[in-house]
Amino acid sequence: MTASIPPSTWKITERSVEVAQSRAFFWLLFADHALERTRNSRPVMGGLVTESWSCVLALSHVRKCAELAVSTATVPEARLAAELGLDTFDAAVPRLKDARDFLEHLEDAYVLGTGKLQQPDVKQSKKVLDQHAAESWSYQPFYIDQDMQRPAVRIGPDILIDLTHALECGVKLHRALYQAAHQQGLQATTG
Repeated sequence: MTASIPPSTWKITERSVEVAQSRAFFWLLFADHALERTRNSRPVMGGLVTESWSCVLALSHVRKCAELAVSTATVPEARLAAELGLDTFDAAVPRLKDARDFLEHLEDAYVLGTGKLQQPDVKQSKKVLDQHAAESWSYQPFYIDQDMQRPAVRIGPDILIDLTHALECGVKLHRALYQAAHQQGLQATTG
């Protein structure tokens, strides 16, 4: 029989870094499985499109978990570990947030040319349909050098994400979150 913490003493707000780390692990597994499926898919089946899309979104959730850890860590060492991990990830995969924005708002903005990245200096309420912007922004999964082990996506005129590299960076980010959760947990047990 395993011991459990009574619900009245376990507060999720005090365990948010641990929750962020465990959720990041879940999303990292999802991204890894999607990436593996891109490596084994046949383009005619649409596998590269759907699985690369899933991989990008899952990695953006890993990043979101890191933001949660940074914003809620109460132990300085935990916050620093999460911040360093997130900063390193963002430097290595700088356009992931933009890729997520495109994928999440394709139907309600980008297909009309009114996406945040298509008209960056215009308030949402002032945006007008822009045929040229709509046509210049698309989602193009492909294999780098036609190597099925190196799936990537191109979005719009200037976003390029090497999915293998992004996943490797996601693994490093998760390690930083694990360290942050450990630091936060040490404080909880000794504090």
